[in-house]
Amino acid sequence: MKLIPVVLAVLVLAFVVVRLSWRAPSNPAPTTLPWPEPPAPIAAAPDTGLAGRLAAAERELAALRERNAALEREVETLRAQAGSTLVENGDRLTFSLGTARESGRFVGETLRRDLEAALSSDPAEARRLREENRLNLLSLGPYIREAERIESDPVRFAEFQGALVQEMLGIEPKHEMEVEVLLEAFKAQSLRVEPGSAIWAYLDQGVRERVAALLTTEEQGAKAAHLRYFAEHGMLFIPAYSALKEPSP
Repeated sequence: MKLIPVVLAVLVLAFVVVRLSWRAPSNPAPTTLPWPEPPAPIAAAPDTGLAGRLAAAERELAALRERNAALEREVETLRAQAGSTLVENGDRLTFSLGTARESGRFVGETLRRDLEAALSSDPAEARRLREENRLNLLSLGPYIREAERIESDPVRFAEFQGALVQEMLGIEPKHEMEVEVLLEAFKAQSLRVEPGSAIWAYLDQGVRERVAALLTTEEQGAKAAHLRYFAEHGMLFIPAYSALKEPSP
């Protein structure tokens, strides 16, 4: 029984020592969590509906209009370059493409290509020839507007029409002056009669026969369609001009 107070005293002393040695833990610094990144924007789904197709069509239409405008500018430029405004140059008639003879060759080449396209038995070849000759045909307007003026002067007519006939029929250059002399003489006589009358037709036939005689028999056969072209439109008329003067069927 005497030990009980001693034990209690020891327990009390131990409790006091432990209580004095305990310290409250210091407050830890608060942990900062990173701020969450905002979600990436969701890409808009492509509009495959009517509005989307309409927008695509409008963009394509705008591109086509731009290309078309560029083509129209190119055509106008080519027309201007191939124009044939006549100007007086002393006693000679010249064109923007050169002399009357040079211009006659240009018109003759254009008409020959157009005729050969019409004669072609191959539709694809005919289309190709017409496409290649398209701009030349568009350039004939200024020549045709001046055709009546050219035809009123036998000398100028002979220079222009002589080159045209040679180009159409493939007559050798050595016959150039012969062709021009024939055309000048017959044109001078035709101006004294009514165009299209029996006498005029007789004169036109006469010059056609004499020009055709400058070709060999083989050449006449190869150029039969070209000779018929002049028989239909006349050799004392500029063919492109006389063809336009005829009423449409």
